[in-house]
Amino acid sequence: MKYIYSMMLFILWVVPNQAQVNNNLKIKFYCTNWGMSESWDSYCARISQAGYDGLETWLPALGEERTAMFTALKTHKLSLDLLSGGGGSNFEQYLASFIKNVEDAAQQQPDYINCHTGK
Repeated sequence: MKYIYSMMLFILWVVPNQAQVNNNLKIKFYCTNWGMSESWDSYCARISQAGYDGLETWLPALGEERTAMFTALKTHKLSLDLLSGGGGSNFEQYLASFIKNVEDAAQQQPDYINCHTGK
């Protein structure tokens, strides 16, 4: 037991210190689109000018809105962090909906999506 506590203390001391000396780490800031009432281009221009690295949002339905969002992200050099969820009146419906939404998000243009790969 003493050995386990010693290892835990060592890990708690080493891990934060290693993160502090890694100069390659960069915190990225994402803005959500809650309350957005303007075009994707206008909104992305504002968040880019405000210094955000990207946008966090739900994936819009197929069509003009999704195309407009991807065009605005590219124009304003912003990353995309997608939210995903599901819906349904029981677990099976929710799970099927969740899987479909995650698969749809994964099919999108990888240049814009923050996949949390550490890059």
